[in-house]
Amino acid sequence: MDVCILSLCPPSLLVRVRNCRAALLVNAPGGTQRTLGANRLHAESIGHILLTNVLPSSTEGLSGLLQTLAHNKGAIDVAIIHPSELLPLLGLLNSLSTCRYWSNRGISMPAGQAFQETYEPFILRRFLGYTTIFAIVMKDVRTKFDKEKLKEYSLKGTDIKALLAGETVLVNGSEVTFADVGTRRCTIEAILILEEYLVDTRSVEEQLRAILEELNAQSCLLLLPMEYKQVLFAFEVKNVRLQKIWCASLETQKRGSLMGASPLHKDFISLRTCWAKKHPAFLPLANDPSDMLLRKVLLDTFEVLQPPEEMTKERFLEKFGDYDDCNPTTIPCLNPLAPQLFLLGTGASVPSKYRNVAGYALSLPEGNLIIDAGESTLGQLWHCCGEEFDIFIRGLRAILITHSHADHYLGLATIVRRFLVLTSTSSSDARLVVIANPLEQMYLLAASQVDVKEMNRLVLRLPTEGVQDLLLPIKLHVVPAIHLQNLSFSYIISTDDVAIGFSGDTRPTDALATRLKQTSAPLRILVHEATFSELEYEKAIENSHSTIAEALIQGRLSMADFVVLSHFSQRYTKSVPTCTELQNIPPYILGTDLMRLQLTSEYLLSCSTVTKLLYSRIPSDEGLKEG
Repeated sequence: MDVCILSLCPPSLLVRVRNCRAALLVNAPGGTQRTLGANRLHAESIGHILLTNVLPSSTEGLSGLLQTLAHNKGAIDVAIIHPSELLPLLGLLNSLSTCRYWSNRGISMPAGQAFQETYEPFILRRFLGYTTIFAIVMKDVRTKFDKEKLKEYSLKGTDIKALLAGETVLVNGSEVTFADVGTRRCTIEAILILEEYLVDTRSVEEQLRAILEELNAQSCLLLLPMEYKQVLFAFEVKNVRLQKIWCASLETQKRGSLMGASPLHKDFISLRTCWAKKHPAFLPLANDPSDMLLRKVLLDTFEVLQPPEEMTKERFLEKFGDYDDCNPTTIPCLNPLAPQLFLLGTGASVPSKYRNVAGYALSLPEGNLIIDAGESTLGQLWHCCGEEFDIFIRGLRAILITHSHADHYLGLATIVRRFLVLTSTSSSDARLVVIANPLEQMYLLAASQVDVKEMNRLVLRLPTEGVQDLLLPIKLHVVPAIHLQNLSFSYIISTDDVAIGFSGDTRPTDALATRLKQTSAPLRILVHEATFSELEYEKAIENSHSTIAEALIQGRLSMADFVVLSHFSQRYTKSVPTCTELQNIPPYILGTDLMRLQLTSEYLLSCSTVTKLLYSRIPSDEGLKEG
């Protein structure tokens, strides 16, 4: 088996077998599609998907991945093996998608029962005992012929095929069987996945040992919660070659210093090299300056891969040198007490190697907010916040969804669950406001049915329900957007210090520009979608999106002090088309994933200069992709 570790928190694997086209995907956390694509692991090869638990963090990326496959291939034939409790949620996600992708093929594993099913070439098993353990087993039968014997019996190709099929061949009046001319060697490889941490490690160890003896495997990969590392580090079984990977536990969703509940965006680890004891060396950073992923693979310790560095302007300057008009000594330092805007996803439609789907976070003295929550938004937020991640989530006051497209809400349930877990021991007043359309609320409630976590502490509101004073002292204004009829909105969030408009997906609207212009805050910022270049103007109209030039003109009409451009089409994989002919437009920032922007005039002005310098050094994309 060739095992690719896609995520350690929660654990996710892609398991491939020689001479077999149907790969097995284990869990689909947010970012799965992005990790597969970035590492050229063909999602089209996936024939089976095994979901080992009911947590939203393990299924967050499933719908987006299958929608993309269905859109690209038409009908897809994927079997989903899942806990029976997940069936209503999986059916709902399929029915809500713009492109139906699942025909209910697969098997529901009844709760509280052992499970075994064969999906060639894999045998999938669920063991129940002191804890639940999943096993993926593959029998590799290799055949070897004795060349001298073949020559002695003068066997032809048709004779050899017959012998392989178990038939007897008559040669010169004598019967010849496969045993006369060859040997078969059967190797059993297994993967055991244990996600729940239990204090009684002795019972867990006994259960693992009993399973390995029953499977009779020669080699086994163990995925174990990080909490077991000290007590099971030296765990061995006679005649079994073991490789241990330390992952996040099911409940805490923490692994070492990792505070997110979504996978890191990183290169996968191929265990083929590890089982052969050829540990990969550190991979150098790519020469391409736009590569946001740290391509660093750790050795056999398999510690968490380092996350991408925060793409602040200081990082840009460090990477691209000093410039006369942007000297590091004159750039203000990041003030953690000032309002901040996190760009968690600046791409459109589907996640790509360089840009995640829509997601933004605001850190204000009056409280924190998340605007749009595409898949893996929580993981992106962890990259931006680092050790402050839990603090940010505990201070979260509201999640605002602009419209009912999957790339804007599939990460919603994971964020909500994380908030409810982190605030479960605090005051009962810790409530979270979710402003979203009925479709997104339906998805959130369906997810809660399989993983109930104090949903009574959620305040669900529609964007049309008069939410202006719901977050006081933060003022919230909702204006209609032009994208999905009656289901698309733009938000304007204002305090005494700053007003920020989030366009969502939309054509340019007078309502947004007028409402932002009417705010009295001393600093106005417009975060506007800029999906297409001017060359794609007609496509922008057809799909109810905006061009880069239109977004900048909206900034001028709204009298914004700064414009942050985002939601770029994934056809612009690295570079972003710029507008040099427009006059009297405010300073603008070309948004990049993981930017952490301090909302002060001095800071934003320097960021505007640096991002333009960055993109001026990236060659234009050749052969734009449709999408």
